[in-house]
Amino acid sequence: MPYTLAMFFLWGLGMALIGVVIGWLLRSLRGGGRAALRPSDADETEVDRLRRRVADMESIVAERDRLRMELADVRGSSAGALGFSAAPLDLDAARATLGREVEPDDLTVVVGIGPKIVELCAGIGVTTWRQLADTEPSMLKTMLDDGGSQYKTHDPGSWPRQAALLADGRWAEYQALVDELGADR
Repeated sequence: MPYTLAMFFLWGLGMALIGVVIGWLLRSLRGGGRAALRPSDADETEVDRLRRRVADMESIVAERDRLRMELADVRGSSAGALGFSAAPLDLDAARATLGREVEPDDLTVVVGIGPKIVELCAGIGVTTWRQLADTEPSMLKTMLDDGGSQYKTHDPGSWPRQAALLADGRWAEYQALVDELGADR
C-alpha cells in the first residue's frame, strides 16, 4: 500500500509539472499575458473619440432638458392667457357631465375616432387631446385618405374643437358640441 500511495503522489506531481510547463509555453507563444492586455494606440484613439461624443451628448441632453422646461413654461403661461387653467383635469366632473368614465388623452372620447383611427393619429404624432386640438383638419383628412378607403366616410372637421374642449376640461361645452353634432356619445 505505501508503494501505491507513493506512485499516486509521483504521478500527480508529474501531471502538475507537465501542466505548468504547457501553460508557460502557451503563454509565451501568445506574447505574454500582459502584452495582450495593453491598449494599442488605435484603442486609445477610439476611447478619446468616444469620450468626445459623450461630452457632446451631455450638452445636447442639457439643451433638450432646457427646451422642455421652456416649452412647459410657455404652455403654462399661454393656458392662463387663453382663459383656462393648466391644472389637472377633474375626471369626476367629466364622469358627472358626460355620464361615463373618461381617461385623460383618450382620443376615442372624440366623436368619430375609434381604435384604428387612434393608431393612424399616432402614426402622425398625435397622441393627446392637446396635439389633436393643434392639428389642422386638412392634415387629419390627409391622414384618413392615406389610411385607406374604409376611412373616407369620416369627417375630422370637428375633432380639433372637440379635443380642445376635452384638453381644457370644459366638459359641459364638449357635451353641448356632441349634442349639436347629433352623436350618440
